[in-house]
Amino acid sequence: MKISKLNNPNLHFIPMNLFLLDETKRVLLLQQKSLRTQQSYSDWIYRFLIFNKKHSPDEFNEKGISMFLDFLSKERHLSAATCNLALQAILFLYRNVLHQSVENKTTLRMQKQLTLPETLTRNEINLILNHLKEETRMMVSLLYGCGLNLKECLSLQISDIDLCKKELFVKSDNSSIRRKLSLPDCLLVPINDRIQKLKLRHEALERLSAAKKTNQSVLITDFHQQLFFPATKPGYDANSGQLCMFQRSDGFLTKAINKAALEAGIFKRITCHMFRHSYAVHLLERGYSVRVVQKLLGHVDIRSTMIYTRVLNANTKVLSPLDELIIR
Repeated sequence: MKISKLNNPNLHFIPMNLFLLDETKRVLLLQQKSLRTQQSYSDWIYRFLIFNKKHSPDEFNEKGISMFLDFLSKERHLSAATCNLALQAILFLYRNVLHQSVENKTTLRMQKQLTLPETLTRNEINLILNHLKEETRMMVSLLYGCGLNLKECLSLQISDIDLCKKELFVKSDNSSIRRKLSLPDCLLVPINDRIQKLKLRHEALERLSAAKKTNQSVLITDFHQQLFFPATKPGYDANSGQLCMFQRSDGFLTKAINKAALEAGIFKRITCHMFRHSYAVHLLERGYSVRVVQKLLGHVDIRSTMIYTRVLNANTKVLSPLDELIIR
């Protein structure tokens, strides 16, 4: 196996690993990748360069990639999903910075062990919601009520919500098309109340911005482009220096959910994605077709949706023969 170079007259301009890392960050920014993607890819590429620090970029080959992935899997005991994320970052480096193609890259991917998605019962979800506070309750309600994943939820903007039509628009990671979802009726009033609070907060930031003397303090977006779940405090954009509201971190929600679960007497580890899984399974239980669920979840490949039918079958209760006996 080898790495075949594409036509690239500018390949020689990358002289060392440090410059290569800086160039990667520049390309990530140029392609308008999300902040999380920029941080994740930069971190994995940095680790990859450190692992191959005795070699220049031109000497990297598939063997070097394979050795790095084996190190992550066997020495660091990382999951197949995490190793594949590292591979995605490395492939980005070769494709977009070194302008080289990796042949037989599918052989480098690690096969994930097939496990059925874990779900929650309706009663468990109701108990958790009753033990959450206002903001986290709204987040979990959208995760379960609309089938969002955590990234989609935290990336929601005010303009994605149409209360008049009771609709929510979500852009999936693997598609440029926004999918349209129905908002639960029980969330319309709480969502409107939250929007009004966010509007007051935005107006306060505008006054703060106007009070500054420099242009760098100007708000980076108008109200309709603001996040529906922004961080608690504003900050300055590292690239433009403008005042803006950053996206909320996801760790706090997982902690809040598990705390609520313990308070509700649910003694098992719960992830945010379990609410999306539960949304899909509960729709299938109510008779909706797999195609409908696929569209609602934004799956490109129906095989990603079909796994929920296996969860549905696994949840089928079998009457024990013992229950048919009259035990005296």
